[in-house]
Amino acid sequence: MKTICRRENHSLEDIPLSETESMNFEGLLAARLEFNRAVQKEMRIMYRDGSVPCETILQSYRLMIDYGVYSRWIAQIYPENAVKNNYYTLIAGGALKRSNEINLQELLSWRPQRTFEIWSGVSFDEGYPAAGGRVLSPLEYELLLLCSAKIKLSEVIDSAFEKYGRLFDCRGEFDIKAAAILAEFENNGWMAYSRF
Repeated sequence: MKTICRRENHSLEDIPLSETESMNFEGLLAARLEFNRAVQKEMRIMYRDGSVPCETILQSYRLMIDYGVYSRWIAQIYPENAVKNNYYTLIAGGALKRSNEINLQELLSWRPQRTFEIWSGVSFDEGYPAAGGRVLSPLEYELLLLCSAKIKLSEVIDSAFEKYGRLFDCRGEFDIKAAAILAEFENNGWMAYSRF
C-alpha cells in the first residue's frame, strides 16, 4: 500500500489517499463507501426494530450534548425519527425526566410535556387524530393535548376524568387506563416530565 502525496486534490477527508497494486484510490474509496452503506443499513434496522437499548441511545446523546462527540448514530440514524430525536435530546440535556427517574410520590406534581407539537405530530387526514401511524382514541387525544407542561400530572388526569370519566365504572378504573396511556406515550417518546 502506498500513500498518494497529491491528496489535496482528491481527498474529501483528512485521511491520506492510498492505493494498492490491485486497487487504485477510487476503488478503495468506492469499497469504503459501500462498506459504510452496508453498516449504516444494519444500524438503521437495529434502531427501527428496537434492538438498541434506551440507555445506549441516551449515552450517545449525552456525549453529543456534554462533549460535542458525534457518532454515526447521532448524525444519520437517530434523527430519522424526529419525535424520538426530540425526546432523547430533551432527556439527555436534562430538560425532561422519564417517569422511572422520578420518585413515585412526587410524580403527580411533575408536568407531562409532549416532545412534539400537535400541529406537526398529529394528522387529521382521515378525519380523526392519528399519531405515530395509529389512530388515537378520544381519551388518548385529550391526554396528549393536556401534556403541554402547563399543568401537573394530577391536574391532567383530573381534567381528562371530568371529560371522559362517565365512560368508566369508577375513578380507579379511569386512573388505571389513563396511567397506561401515559406510559405508552412515554414509551413512544411522545412525552416525558418537567419539574416546572
